Amino acid sequence: VQDLSEVGYDCMLENGISAGRRRGKSKRDLVKEIRHQRQVGTLPPVYPNGWFVLLESDELRAGQVKHVAALGENFAIFRTQEGVAHVLDAYCPHLGANMGVGGSVQGDCLECPFHSWRFSGVDGKCTSIPYSEKVPEFARVKKWTSYEVNSFIFIWFHAENEEPTWHPEPIQPIQEKKWVYRGRNEFYVNSHIQEIPENGGDVAHLAAVHGPSIFNGSDLRLGQRLLWSFTHHEWAAKWDPNTEPGKTHTATMFLKHEIRFFNKLSLIGMDVRAEQIGPSYVELHMETSFGKMILLQCITPLEPMLQKVVHRLYCPPLLYLYGSIVIWGESIMGWENIKTHPTAHNGSVETIVVKGTSTKKNDTRTETKGKKKKKEKRVAEFERDVMVWNHKTYIEKPLLVREDRNIARHRRWYSQFYTEHSPRFTFQKESLDW
Repeated sequence: VQDLSEVGYDCMLENGISAGRRRGKSKRDLVKEIRHQRQVGTLPPVYPNGWFVLLESDELRAGQVKHVAALGENFAIFRTQEGVAHVLDAYCPHLGANMGVGGSVQGDCLECPFHSWRFSGVDGKCTSIPYSEKVPEFARVKKWTSYEVNSFIFIWFHAENEEPTWHPEPIQPIQEKKWVYRGRNEFYVNSHIQEIPENGGDVAHLAAVHGPSIFNGSDLRLGQRLLWSFTHHEWAAKWDPNTEPGKTHTATMFLKHEIRFFNKLSLIGMDVRAEQIGPSYVELHMETSFGKMILLQCITPLEPMLQKVVHRLYCPPLLYLYGSIVIWGESIMGWENIKTHPTAHNGSVETIVVKGTSTKKNDTRTETKGKKKKKEKRVAEFERDVMVWNHKTYIEKPLLVREDRNIARHRRWYSQFYTEHSPRFTFQKESLDW
């Protein structure tokens, strides 16, 4: 189980757990208790049909193999010396060794570390068994349809085993390396995958969650800090599904953003066209005062209620410095003091890795004084949403007013990615029985 204690749980730890329950437990253990108390609601299928990112392109070198667990499956992803990425089932059909752990790349094949069986990345067929005179015709491992574009390695997942009917389109400035990569951030969210893109249809949440100043940090309890009340964000948004034949898997959100001071003076503005492409991939085309740039978002379901969300920013070379500011704003949005809680380890404080910096994956600042540690962590605007997602329940038939009609429209649009055999969520409470 991934550690989700990084975002959105401090309020519960401070006010929702007694000192007796807290004694001798790490923050991770306490968050685990909170997660088990949560009512998740009646969920849609947990793994929609479509393209999903398993790795970012720069995470897989030529001749390298990696294991990724996602979508209820285990994948072995490898790149040939020629630079072609392939995805196979991780487990060798011989005796079940995980070929993503210790396997080696041999030409366009993946070699199992247990008995050196080799499987083609092209079709999954076994091409060699070093101690056998003959390779059985039926010896093969599942080959997953993969597609590398825009610095991501996608795989096609479909509950009915249907072939792809659409693909993410190449973004030419990125593919041709005319634009520069300016950074990334990475978050883990304790929610159903549909909750995250549903924000596109939920226009009303923008003012409530993202209206307060960026300098207020991510804790929604501190959204109206008097110190920063002179500045706030103004949003105007419109969301529509695409009805053009062959493009119904896409939807578009037009977003206008302004930062206003004293509710009158507008100094910073941005127009965004967010293209939702399938169930998990979004391209945010941004028109700023200085020029164009693009932010890519991908969501990968690691578990039914655990989503990995990655953003990558690209911009023209002339906007190199401004691009750094934008990804900084998306990833950081100020500093926030965090109260830490003693663990069972001699009263020390558990170190929490905060993911969400521009070019580094991990970033924390810690000040030590005796046995007490005061830690500041960088917090992101996106974390305000995470704080809500981590605690909310999914309401199958929500109480909506007329102005919420886009939420219902979004749910109807998103339902196209579910089919009869799409996996459902099953919950089993942990038992103390051995």
